[in-house]
Amino acid sequence: MVFRGGNQSFNPAFAKAARIAIVEVDQIVEIGEIDPNEVDLPGIFVQRVVQSPVTVTVDQLVERVGADREADEGRIYNGKRALTRDQMARRVARCLPAQGYVNLGIGIPTLVSNHLQGRDIVLHAENGILGYGGHAEGGQIDPDVYNASGQFVSLLPGASVFDSLISFEMARSGRLTSVVLGAYQVDAAGGFANWSLPGQAGGGIGGVMDLVARPDSSLIIIMMEHLSHSNKPKLVQHCNYPFTAQRGVDLVVTDIGLFRWIDGSFWLQAIAPGFSVEEVLALTEMDVEVSPTVDSMTANE
Repeated sequence: MVFRGGNQSFNPAFAKAARIAIVEVDQIVEIGEIDPNEVDLPGIFVQRVVQSPVTVTVDQLVERVGADREADEGRIYNGKRALTRDQMARRVARCLPAQGYVNLGIGIPTLVSNHLQGRDIVLHAENGILGYGGHAEGGQIDPDVYNASGQFVSLLPGASVFDSLISFEMARSGRLTSVVLGAYQVDAAGGFANWSLPGQAGGGIGGVMDLVARPDSSLIIIMMEHLSHSNKPKLVQHCNYPFTAQRGVDLVVTDIGLFRWIDGSFWLQAIAPGFSVEEVLALTEMDVEVSPTVDSMTANE
């Protein structure tokens, strides 16, 4: 078997674990046509091969993945417009180190990839890509190149593709410089919850537990809207949702505030234009310190 782009993912691992692996392929070739050095899954793990009876076009894939659902306008708090998600992504991009290996979590964090041009930053995806770029559109779309959210992205010079096991080995061995994640809650101790809601069956922790397994070796950034969809604070004194990690958050960027972990407390360092420090604190349940100088979140854009 030869996989292309991000398609290795968990396919080799699943085939190795199965009694019978049935593989649907785009093309069946004669024995010997595949260079031995290009084999991603040896035939000993495959019991059935069928050729796909249909060809899916890029347009159909784009429709299946769905259009960009990220909001073009910020939410309204106290009658004031907060930052858009794209503005939040630009602010997070500015918070990343000048160089390093960065993982962007599913959801809003994926927008950060559109604001890293010219930076010495290598993006890491759990489905097995190292060195991808921003979201691809139109004729730039390669149907086999997508991030862990299933969004089509570009491959940059020097990129590599591999299976998810190798991807998680990179994370658990502490080789990621920064991780940007969404969350349901962040608490005053630097813990966060982002995989399950009360009453939700199962949850969706995915690979987050691997990404935060070494919190002392990477910068952990939480990127989220300030209030939940039911207008409850997401910055809380104590998480009452199931923990993803009980410590380790270094920075929280919401649509109205930027909070940095310093010496055991979160400090409010920047706010969205039009908002006052008092308004941001009133929408924040956790106890936070206020920096002597509070900047605008959109300064230097």
